[in-house]
Amino acid sequence: MSSPYNQIAFALEILKLLAEQPIKRQDLGDILSEFLEQHGKPPGDVLQKLTRTISQLRDCGFDIKSAPHHPYELVDSNFPLILSPEQRQALAMAAYFLDSMGFSAQASQIIRIGKLTQAEQPDNVKVDFSPPVNYSENNLNLIIHQLQERFKQQCRYTIRYRKRPGNERTWDLDRSELRLHDGTLYLFAFAPDAASRHISKRPNAEQNYLFRVDKIVSVGAASNPAFLTKGAIANSRNLTRQGFKPIYSPLVAQNSVLRLQASE
Repeated sequence: MSSPYNQIAFALEILKLLAEQPIKRQDLGDILSEFLEQHGKPPGDVLQKLTRTISQLRDCGFDIKSAPHHPYELVDSNFPLILSPEQRQALAMAAYFLDSMGFSAQASQIIRIGKLTQAEQPDNVKVDFSPPVNYSENNLNLIIHQLQERFKQQCRYTIRYRKRPGNERTWDLDRSELRLHDGTLYLFAFAPDAASRHISKRPNAEQNYLFRVDKIVSVGAASNPAFLTKGAIANSRNLTRQGFKPIYSPLVAQNSVLRLQASE
């Protein structure tokens, strides 16, 4: 690291890598060794360089979490942004929309990143969302995060769902996705053990269910069976042609999360 430019490049490479995902110390050291070699610099004691640079980044305001036997994790970035007026306007409008849809924490992040002021909030745009809850509340934010993790893991999982007070059950779910409709966030998921009224062959599109995210009590851990993946996407129009009423309204016009085998 013989020049200021290389020191900056080394620090920026660390930030770029941690912005993608948490990385274990040894793995990060191996990647950085290759980075130095590609730039004609000897790796030397790359782990010592990594420790020193992480400390300097923290002094600059970057919140980087680390602990023994745990990966480095970029919790909060303080990287300065230089934005054009059009970019600032776009960020302000995005923050306004998110806040109106019940995602106040995400809206606050955008406002903080762009260093936006109240005067930059759009005054010529009005929205008509009616979210039932603030999805940034601690428990709901955790549930949404856990659902997103299950989607990445691509393995079956369970949820505890409270349809109404006194009516609560556990659902075993497969392929899933989040859908926002009229200000309400839903989990659209395939329930492999659910009964079907019209189609005898399983799996089938009647086993798709909607769950309001604000009524999910908890999300279970991922299990061993992987999500169904084969075949073409089945949608509600296939069922309508067969004389069946749409399963979900008004979301049924979108493709189902279930991917049926082509022979079915």
